[in-house]
Amino acid sequence: MGNNGACSSLCSKKNPRGDPNFKIQKSDFKFHHAIGRGGFGKVWKVEKEGEMYAMKEMLKARVSAKKSIESVMMELDLMCLIDSDFIVNVHYAFHDQDYLYLVMDLMEGGDLRYHHSKIRKFPPECTQLFIACLVQALEACHEQGIIHRDVKPENLVFDKRGYLRLTDFGIAREWTPDNNTENSGTPGYMAPEVMFKQNHGIAVDYFAVGVIAYECMIGKRPYLGRSRKEIRDAILNKQA
Repeated sequence: MGNNGACSSLCSKKNPRGDPNFKIQKSDFKFHHAIGRGGFGKVWKVEKEGEMYAMKEMLKARVSAKKSIESVMMELDLMCLIDSDFIVNVHYAFHDQDYLYLVMDLMEGGDLRYHHSKIRKFPPECTQLFIACLVQALEACHEQGIIHRDVKPENLVFDKRGYLRLTDFGIAREWTPDNNTENSGTPGYMAPEVMFKQNHGIAVDYFAVGVIAYECMIGKRPYLGRSRKEIRDAILNKQA
């Protein structure tokens, strides 16, 4: 991320691979109000040509201080490869002297974790719809050779039509045959091969799908524990 004063475009759906002739800047958007806060700055509801978006504003100095430049750019690159109605898509990406901006689909329906905390057990037909949406999202990822690796209710958000979309590609990776050092994820949703640092493929995402389906129908996760080790032991005990 260069520190030039003028806005410069990065890779996005509307600007594949950073076409230098594509120009967009902050002033092209009408700002409505802040709708949240991320790890590097605010998230705004913005408007462009009658379309509403969420703009994630990330302070470069904060990204650099947390040594996250590479991971932020990798996440952007991976999301630019995927085009699906079941993920939260990036439409524009650009930066100025101080900030990196990601303009994404606006999701105002809340995440699945929030709704699960209110409802606890969903009817079977609702769970079927949730899982169908999630499978569609994952198929779009896997077709591009991308493993999400952090499928969980917090990363599933509802759009205005009531469909679930997959978000947060912060620890997603392009699949490689030797990936036994990649063991990031969330305990309770991580497949055994990930927890034990073994080579793994797209099946690890579907392991999390099964956990989420169980959680939606039963009202709690199948693998519980107060620590990473306890959750790992619970997973192993139930595989026997």
